[in-house]
Amino acid sequence: MLGSLSIRDRFLISPIIGVLLTLILYFTSDQILQSHAKLFSHINESNLPQISEISQVTLLLTESNSEIISLLLESEGFDEEEIYVEGKKQLNNLYQIKERLAKSINEQESLMIDDQDIFLAIKNAFQDYLTEASLSIEMSSVDAKQANYELVLANKKLKTLNQLFLKLSQHYSNNLTEQAKLVEGTLYQETYITELAIILIALMLWSAFYFSKHTSKGLTQVYSALIKLSKGDTTIENYQHNDAYIKNIWAAVSQFKQSIEKSESYQNELLIQKFAMDQHAIIATTDLKGVITYANSKFSEISGYSVDELIGSNHRIVNSGNQSKAYWQSMFKTVSKGNVWHDEVLNKAKDGSEYWVDTSIIPMTAVEDKNKITGYISIRTDITDKKLQHQKLIDANVIAESAVIAKGQFLASMSHEIRTPMNGVIGMLELVLNNKLEAKNRQQLELAQVSAKSLLSLINDILDFSKVDAGKLELESTDFSLQSLLNEFTDSMQIQAKQKDLILQLTMNNLSNKVVAGDPGRIRQVLTNLVGNAIKFTKKGSVSIDVKLIEYNESTWSFNCVITDTGIGIPQNSLENLFDSFNQVDASTTRKYGGTGLGLAISKRLTKLMAGDISVSSEVKVGSSFQFTIPLSKSNKIIEKTIQRPPTLAELEIPIWPENTLLLLVEDNRVNQLVILGILKRFGLKADVAVNGVEAISSLEQSNNRYDVILMDCQMPEMDGYDATRHIRKNQLVNYNASTPIIALTANAMSGDREKCLKAGMNDYLTKPIEPEVLLTKLKHWLFIK
Repeated sequence: MLGSLSIRDRFLISPIIGVLLTLILYFTSDQILQSHAKLFSHINESNLPQISEISQVTLLLTESNSEIISLLLESEGFDEEEIYVEGKKQLNNLYQIKERLAKSINEQESLMIDDQDIFLAIKNAFQDYLTEASLSIEMSSVDAKQANYELVLANKKLKTLNQLFLKLSQHYSNNLTEQAKLVEGTLYQETYITELAIILIALMLWSAFYFSKHTSKGLTQVYSALIKLSKGDTTIENYQHNDAYIKNIWAAVSQFKQSIEKSESYQNELLIQKFAMDQHAIIATTDLKGVITYANSKFSEISGYSVDELIGSNHRIVNSGNQSKAYWQSMFKTVSKGNVWHDEVLNKAKDGSEYWVDTSIIPMTAVEDKNKITGYISIRTDITDKKLQHQKLIDANVIAESAVIAKGQFLASMSHEIRTPMNGVIGMLELVLNNKLEAKNRQQLELAQVSAKSLLSLINDILDFSKVDAGKLELESTDFSLQSLLNEFTDSMQIQAKQKDLILQLTMNNLSNKVVAGDPGRIRQVLTNLVGNAIKFTKKGSVSIDVKLIEYNESTWSFNCVITDTGIGIPQNSLENLFDSFNQVDASTTRKYGGTGLGLAISKRLTKLMAGDISVSSEVKVGSSFQFTIPLSKSNKIIEKTIQRPPTLAELEIPIWPENTLLLLVEDNRVNQLVILGILKRFGLKADVAVNGVEAISSLEQSNNRYDVILMDCQMPEMDGYDATRHIRKNQLVNYNASTPIIALTANAMSGDREKCLKAGMNDYLTKPIEPEVLLTKLKHWLFIK
């Protein structure tokens, strides 16, 4: 009945029943006050501190995350040390927030909201965010793209964490509202009783009602504000209230509002970052079956498909077929284990054109279960231009390699074409000089022979340079007497020095009876180039050769040689490039002094090849000094025979040959035939001639012709020497001539020519022009003459 009355009516009838309720006044007043005290104490102790603490943590976390975003966006302006220091600072902030959250959460018992332990979920979500944020900071100084990707994952974790904080805050807010309603309801119920009391009771009830209404209004305002915040609406008024309890609640609500505003600011920054990434990266997400669930505009632009065409299609829509099935199986095996896969992939656009992308595929995991993969995100960069440039470099390299091969073939061909007539010139001159001649004729022929050998020396320089340049020149390691080599070399150069009235002097230090291991031919070649140049560019005075042998270690000598002249000297500005290929001090040098400009370049490369070094110092009109150093191995062998000048054909000691010794000369060049036959005649040997491999095989197959040695040219018409040799060796069991020793006589002097001859079945190898002494040595060896 009283419940249907207005408050005003209740106050009018209260005097009538006041007496009846006087006795109740004491009990009800005391009960009301105790009940109110308990309710507000419970509100203050259970919920308000938690709402305040959660708001503080949320605010700190949002500020720290914003600073991390700023760090990554501005990382290009920092060096690695600055990035490291700032990153460490942000990590420390995150761990301090973690400790603060841990203290707050650990004080609570488990709280189940929607069948979920909210405290445990918050701990796990914060740890996930901390892990991804740490990776992003650590990668910021190494790989900006990977750092941005890790930051995107971290912000997904932060979003999950904010949702959990919001859920907990809503839970607390609901509790506060329910408690407020409970207080309000209790007050109204108890007001009905006090309305029946006397004026004192009415006065007390009015005071209680006013207090309840005032408090309830504040709580209602808080509740309304929390509802708006839960919907993302931050346009709330911050009411001023004198009550301490309401002030605390409003402070917590205000902090929660600030955290949401910070979060919105971060979301805007993240959208800006995503927009920037979308402008450069090709991004797509797929489900577990590879069906595209998201594609950005860059993907649409490069593939030619619209975004609507891409979404819902399998990612195989851009498969070019260039990669094998096993390739994609390996990729899926990697990502299905939760690992990131990265490679360069060739894709096909809608119009059939192909494009290359640098691809990273990253598994996406469920929030509630990190081990559960829910899909994949693909981040790609267009590298088509880069691949095209790379292919151009490959093509250019192939062309360059082809040019090198062509160069080698050209040099080999030129070597053969030049050496073949040179063999005729030098050989014929050698044969003529072995006859009785008038002094004038002999002098003229000797000059022609010197010129021919000079020409051959130039050819050898060019070939040696090409072999060194191509890395195909092989060094020998022979035991020899360095003292004998230097004495013989100096004697051979005295002729040139005396022709110009120059003094050529050799000074040796610590070389007596020293046997070393190295390549005497290449050492002699370096000496010839340097001493030859010194004589060439010196008009008067002297050329000195100062050498010494210094012990480097227990197994190695250091051979130091200094060639000094009193010649024209070299300008200082020409010294730097003096050892370059085809380089001479000025263009007039070639005409005035001759030469190819390769001698010093070859000398430098030979000393480098022998692990040595070469240098020069010079002064114009005073002279030059060339110094080179070469390491030589020590040797305990005793060299009985000293190095001597090769004897002339007339000086050779001819042995007594086995009776009826017969040779087969296989040579297509008529001049070379005459030269070699002339040399063999001087040796006291007879030979048949075949002009190609076909004739050679025919001669061998005649049973009445048993040849003791075959001299085989390599390049001939119809059948060359290689094929002829292989044919002969193939019939070795049928024809007794098939095992006859075969000595290659070839104008080929490039690296690998000797091995090619031996591989074809030849027994030995001689280069043209033929040196009679070397040919005699070979014949004595294969005819078993001691």
